[in-house]
Amino acid sequence: LSSIASRMHGFMLEHGAFSVHGSGDFELPENKSLERMGDAFAAAHAAYGVRDAVVAMIVQPGELNQYDQRWIEYKLWDRGVPLLRTTLRDLAARGVLDEATRTLRLDAHEIAVAYFRCGYTPSDYPTDAEWAARERIERSRAFKAPTVAHQLAGT
Repeated sequence: LSSIASRMHGFMLEHGAFSVHGSGDFELPENKSLERMGDAFAAAHAAYGVRDAVVAMIVQPGELNQYDQRWIEYKLWDRGVPLLRTTLRDLAARGVLDEATRTLRLDAHEIAVAYFRCGYTPSDYPTDAEWAARERIERSRAFKAPTVAHQLAGT
């Protein structure tokens, strides 16, 4: 939503909703984060090399904050990259890791990119099932965003 909020702030600035103190014109920098995320996930999907593979957005059970997540899904759709939403619990129950190829599947879908929108706090792992799913993902050849090291660093 940051790129959309940036456009809203520009609109409000342009129409006098904000007063800018100081001399000279004030311009907000362009925010292309949504486009860049779409580009990055599409590039990872292409690098994975399996056209029918998917980006798996891993979300919390009962996720209510879907709106910014849907924008990413639409950007991937525009680039011909399928996305499915799932939880760690679903991956624990229905995900399969082929040990020989390190290919991770959820039902019939091979996962090229695991995009974590959860897993940042211990409360995202209430049972051993969520931990098992995370280990399965980490052992797979799928790209991970962010990496576990990034999540553990808390940044």
